[in-house]
Amino acid sequence: MISIFGSVFSIVNTLFATLLNAMGNSKQPFQIFSIGLMVNIVLDPFLIFGWGSFEGWGVAGAAIATLTANILVTALFILKTRKSEIISNTSVWNSRQMKEVIRMGLPITIQRVTFTIISIIIAKIIVRFGADAIAVQKVGIQIESISYMTIGGLQGAIAAFFGQNYGARRLDRIRQGYRQALILTSIFGVIVSLIFIAFPQQLFSLFLSDQTSLELGADYMRIIGYSQLFMCMELMTVGAFNGMGQTHIPPIFSITFTALRIPLAILLSGPFGLNGVWMSIALSSVFKGVILVFWFRRSLFRMNKQQVTT
Repeated sequence: MISIFGSVFSIVNTLFATLLNAMGNSKQPFQIFSIGLMVNIVLDPFLIFGWGSFEGWGVAGAAIATLTANILVTALFILKTRKSEIISNTSVWNSRQMKEVIRMGLPITIQRVTFTIISIIIAKIIVRFGADAIAVQKVGIQIESISYMTIGGLQGAIAAFFGQNYGARRLDRIRQGYRQALILTSIFGVIVSLIFIAFPQQLFSLFLSDQTSLELGADYMRIIGYSQLFMCMELMTVGAFNGMGQTHIPPIFSITFTALRIPLAILLSGPFGLNGVWMSIALSSVFKGVILVFWFRRSLFRMNKQQVTT
């Protein structure tokens, strides 16, 4: 109930960050969000556990700390951008532009909602293998976030770079930029894959200590490790498509192959048990990475051909 008041500020903060990143100013959102994070870190233990005569508010204190940090971040964004072109003194209702924003944003929204629904179904399949399996998945996702959050930053940069050059019709720079980004992404993906495959138990031992969870976690990291390169390629290419306004293409493949996890998990969990579920997740990431890269290169080739003929 307390946190729901902060949803408005979270949405506004995401909007400000997206706008600034699209303008090539990724430093300012990083600084502002870092301040909000530090405030949250300081307020959390104080409001949860208390200090001195103040006994703390428990879970409510955690919610209030997050709400306070979100409000502070919003205030800092408004303060820092009050003189920029982001905030206009005049409000003009432009239905055409609003429809364009909705048209470009709706496929991404559908993709994310669908992904959440599919994840819930996969979780129902995993829960059949017991509480340890659920714990392993939750911890594994947090470890895996190292790669997709890192590439997520590159994805935003690629979207901004491609958007600027696509508007200027500089397809040569788009081709060169994509090639360089793909090399960088591949190097990072290979390194993460090797770490996950070579040191799975050591990674999991940082979070879980019982032997059963460590063994299950090691299997998870090894299997998921083989898909990290392809997942990084997928995320980076999604940014490339989004930058050129083709936001409808990635969701088509993402929804299709993410949904494929459900029948694959059911099918592979028969002979391979819980590892079959991890295999279904890894295989879907491989499919998405390969096909999206192929489709983007195909799109670039077609655009270049059209540019030459005109």
